[in-house]
Amino acid sequence: MTARLTRADLLAPRLAARMTEADRRALDIPDPAKAGGRADARRESELQRDCERELTRRGIEFLHLSPRSREKTGWPDLTFAIPEPGSEFGPVWRLGTPMAIEVKTATGKLSPVQVSRLRAMQHNGWYVRVVRDFDEFRRVLAGDTAAGERV
Repeated sequence: MTARLTRADLLAPRLAARMTEADRRALDIPDPAKAGGRADARRESELQRDCERELTRRGIEFLHLSPRSREKTGWPDLTFAIPEPGSEFGPVWRLGTPMAIEVKTATGKLSPVQVSRLRAMQHNGWYVRVVRDFDEFRRVLAGDTAAGERV
């Protein structure tokens, strides 16, 4: 099955943003400012997939609940424990350090339920961070305690 591409798929969002509304309408290209929520969700899911691939590459088992899951509202995107310390993990981490990572885009905001859940997990001994790009995620894994946002 071949994917059907539209003009909007072929045009970089930053170029579409510079076009006049009349030109976008004539070419049937949606306004990127109005499609921002969907684009942010797509970027967030791509970042999360990259983080999951990195955990898999390092042999770290992780849990990612489906967004439709009603199990634990506000549960972070990725939860896992650091395996035996090795050269690729910073000296900060001890075996079994529980990690809770919330993945957000540069403009993404935590919901009040997420803040509450993450603070409760932190109170229970979890290392909690919000990461906004892949490099930041790798720095957290490497033991850079300045990487990622605290809750």
